[in-house]
Amino acid sequence: MTSPARDDIAAAAAGSALVGQVVDFVGWVGGGRKLTQTGAVTLADARVLVGRLGTGDRIDPVIGDRVFKTKSSVELLGLSLIVEWAKAARLVRVVRGRLVPVKKAAALLERPVELWMALFEAFGRVGTAFLPWGWGESFMRPQFAAGAGALLSALHDRSGAVGLDELCGPAWDAVTAPYVLDDATEQQLATARGVNDRDVRRTLATLARLGAVTLGEDSAELTTIGRYGTRRVRAEPEPGDPVHQITLTLAEVAAPPVWRRLLIP
Repeated sequence: MTSPARDDIAAAAAGSALVGQVVDFVGWVGGGRKLTQTGAVTLADARVLVGRLGTGDRIDPVIGDRVFKTKSSVELLGLSLIVEWAKAARLVRVVRGRLVPVKKAAALLERPVELWMALFEAFGRVGTAFLPWGWGESFMRPQFAAGAGALLSALHDRSGAVGLDELCGPAWDAVTAPYVLDDATEQQLATARGVNDRDVRRTLATLARLGAVTLGEDSAELTTIGRYGTRRVRAEPEPGDPVHQITLTLAEVAAPPVWRRLLIP
C-alpha cells in the first residue's frame, strides 16, 4: 500500500464519528458497570450515555400530548448499536451481570486503524441492535450478516457510486434465500420488500457513520477505508502488494491439459 493511501486510511479511521463514540463508551465502562437482569444498560446509565455519546435517541418521547415512557435502554437504537458493536468487536463483555472492558483489547483503543477494522469485521453481527423488530420487521434483521455482505460485495465490485435500487436487489436476494416465499401474495411481497429496502438504507447509513461508505441522495460508494476493509475481509491483496502465482495442473488429464492459476497474496 502506498504512503498516501495509508495516510488516508489512518485519517479516516481517526476521524470516524462512530469510532470516537465506541472509544468514549469503553472509557465510560471503566472498571465495570452493572446491567439489568435482562443484560441491558440501566435506564439511569442510558440517560447519561445518550447525552455523552450523542446517540440521537429520545428518552420518554412526547408525541402530540402523550408521553411514551422508555421502559428499557434496548429501545434506544442509537445507544444499543454502540453497546452491541463494542461487544461484537470484543472490546467489552458481560461478566456476572456487569459490563466490563476486555483487558487484552485495551491497546486497540489507541490504534484507530486496527480499532476501525475490528468494528468493520464485527459489523455483520450488530444488525439486531439497530434495525426495528416486531411489527414491520424486515428479513434483513435476522439475516443481517448475509444482507450486509451482499451490500459490501455489490459496492466493492463497482469502482464508483452504485444506485440504491441496484443495492437493494442483491440484499433482498441474500436475506430471503433461506425462505420459501412461493405462497406469498404480491401485496405481501411488496410490503416485505419495502421494509427490507428501508433497512438497507439504515444499514448503509450506519456504514456511513463508520466512514466505510459515502451516501448520495440515491446512491452509495465505498470510501478508501471502506474498500480497504472489504479487501481485508475478503483476504484480497492491497494494491502494490507482492502476489505469488502458482499454476496447478490436473494429473492424468492430457488431452487437453487442464490447469488453474492461483494468486496468493
